[in-house]
Amino acid sequence: MATERLSPATLDEAELLFHWHRYQAVVPWIQGRTVLDVGCGDGFGAHALAAAARFVTAVDVDAETVRHAAARYRRDNLRYLVAPAQDLPFPDAAFEAVTMFEMIEHVPAPDQEAVLREVRRVLKPGGHLFLSTPDRTRTAAFAAPNPFHAAELTEAELVDRLGRHFRHVRVFYQEINAASVIWDPARPAEVGRVGGIARTADGSEPAPFGQDLHLYLVAVAGDVPFPGDLSGALVARDRGLLERLWAEVGRLRWELDQLADVREKLRAAEEARAVLWEENRRLAEDILALHRELDRLAAEAARIPRLEEAARRLDVILASRSWRLVKRYWDFMDTSPARGLARALRTALLGRPRPPEDGTSGGGAANAPGPGAAR
Repeated sequence: MATERLSPATLDEAELLFHWHRYQAVVPWIQGRTVLDVGCGDGFGAHALAAAARFVTAVDVDAETVRHAAARYRRDNLRYLVAPAQDLPFPDAAFEAVTMFEMIEHVPAPDQEAVLREVRRVLKPGGHLFLSTPDRTRTAAFAAPNPFHAAELTEAELVDRLGRHFRHVRVFYQEINAASVIWDPARPAEVGRVGGIARTADGSEPAPFGQDLHLYLVAVAGDVPFPGDLSGALVARDRGLLERLWAEVGRLRWELDQLADVREKLRAAEEARAVLWEENRRLAEDILALHRELDRLAAEAARIPRLEEAARRLDVILASRSWRLVKRYWDFMDTSPARGLARALRTALLGRPRPPEDGTSGGGAANAPGPGAAR
């Protein structure tokens, strides 16, 4: 059996409201009776029942839990025993009422039948079983299943299982929600009718409680109809649950404001990133063009050694005596008035060049100087 224990000292006020309400709703119907509390856990519920019952016997399968309960919650008409629910150590028809709150879902499905059979066996004719368990049609929507629950039931499954052992089964719904309670201060126990509101597309409106509002099933089963009503309300008088919820809502609103600010900053950052991305693209194009220019300049730079060598050789030529003589000759021939006389003298001495026999002009034997020409 998977275990899950609730202590009245827990800070989970929602769970406290759930558990305490069941016991308080049953108290008027076990007045002066012998009661068996199956799966007593911490023991606070059995202790509350014993304030009204003639005698309460509380059982649990875990020995350490039973020792703790017996040490903490004591009454003269209350005793604790270690016993499995599938094999109760009591004679037939030993109790006038049996309570079994938040226990059946901790029992594997194949063993649930044995538990209900044992409860029916120890219950006196005319007595009732008061049982609660979460509705699987609701818990199926939770983000994760309860790891302590071995086999949860739907309402139809619960009614079917109870109906195999009891002629009459009546099911109540239980839920916790924010509520406004109206009552007569002279008669505070009579809370009156319970209504509700539901959200609509444009606001809210009155709405009755229905199938979609409950989380827990509270069943009363017996061989005779249950004559009473478990309906009512239980209120945490210090409003600690609501105050913590309001504080949490305030924190969430602050976080939403912070989230909106972060989203605005993110939007501005995205815009700046787009601008930087465009600038980066242009810079990349400029860098590519510079690389191309560097490649061209590198090719030009490869020619520098050859150009420097040619310049060096030119400097040598220009500094030579031969170049100075040739330069003077060219300057004389380009500028002297006697350049025509020099040409005529040359012709007289060397003779006119004869045209080649094939009619072509140019060098060769035909242009060679005559016998008297100086060499």
